[in-house]
Amino acid sequence: MSGRAARAVVSSLRSGFIVLACSYPFVLAALACFIRYFDANLWLAAVALYLPRFPLLFPIPVFVALFLFVGRRKLVWTQALALAVVLFPLMGLTVPSYPRKVEAAPPIRILSFNIDSGYAGPERIAAAIERSGADIVVLQESRRASQALEELLGKRYPHVQQKPYSLVFSRFPIVEVSEHEKLTTPARRRSGRFQRHVIAAPTGPFALYNVHPISPRGTLSVRRFRTVLHVLRNPTGLSTENIRDLEQNVELRRQQMEAVANMARGETLPVILAGDFNLPELSGVFETNLGDFQDGFQIAGSGFGYTFPAELPWMRLDRILASHHFRFVTFSVNCEGLSDHRCVTASLERTGEP
Repeated sequence: MSGRAARAVVSSLRSGFIVLACSYPFVLAALACFIRYFDANLWLAAVALYLPRFPLLFPIPVFVALFLFVGRRKLVWTQALALAVVLFPLMGLTVPSYPRKVEAAPPIRILSFNIDSGYAGPERIAAAIERSGADIVVLQESRRASQALEELLGKRYPHVQQKPYSLVFSRFPIVEVSEHEKLTTPARRRSGRFQRHVIAAPTGPFALYNVHPISPRGTLSVRRFRTVLHVLRNPTGLSTENIRDLEQNVELRRQQMEAVANMARGETLPVILAGDFNLPELSGVFETNLGDFQDGFQIAGSGFGYTFPAELPWMRLDRILASHHFRFVTFSVNCEGLSDHRCVTASLERTGEP
């Protein structure tokens, strides 16, 4: 190859990389829109919803170095834009807000925790719950540890209600528990996987929903989300049968979220929803059904708020939501080393009618 031809190839490659780098923020924005608007309709978007997004940061310093190397410093702004797209819509970064002033009435403190069947030990889990100072504790995946936890926490929480997919401890009376109808699916009738309780708090009664829709783990063939998705590393993973199972899983979770949203929106009482929602940032299913409720982390939290998987979290699955009868004062993520999830805790003030 002659020197002129070599220079032409280098020039073409350099131009191609510059175009790629300049296009990167727009590719990221398109990815965010793809996940947000198609996670309930296209299996590929449903898979992308649960993939870690921090690797999308890695090309940014490479592109910045490229611009500096070729003398295109004025184009560095494109990577600042790319960084913003990754951090905020894709990864869900929340900027810390000013501390909220607590009014005269003491706030209600709620803890929500998927305890992974209590494998870490009921004693350790109970100790963490007591340290939290929560008035109401909402647990998911608790069946194997429920009896032990009732014995350990009975003195602090005189009111306990256990239902399928739900265990609630409360310092305040639980005056009503409502059953919900099962969902009709092509295979069989399925549970909505949520439970409604009415809590008689000192500032007035409210409806508390413990929410835990079906997990995508089985259909994605991912062990605790720590390995590469089976459908992307195994040729059989793209079989028609596996895609159909994934689509059915997505549809069932959508129906479960729709059922709890319809019930919660029809309440005459103030509403708090807490639990493992199994839907991370950018979920269109979540936004369509529960986007009208306040998200405690977005209002009173900061950072990313990731809760799963606990050792190296990259998804915010665990949430506390509320109707506009409440005001979030604080929000935190805690309980490391006690489950495959981390717990979330929020303090809320009653504000009256919205």
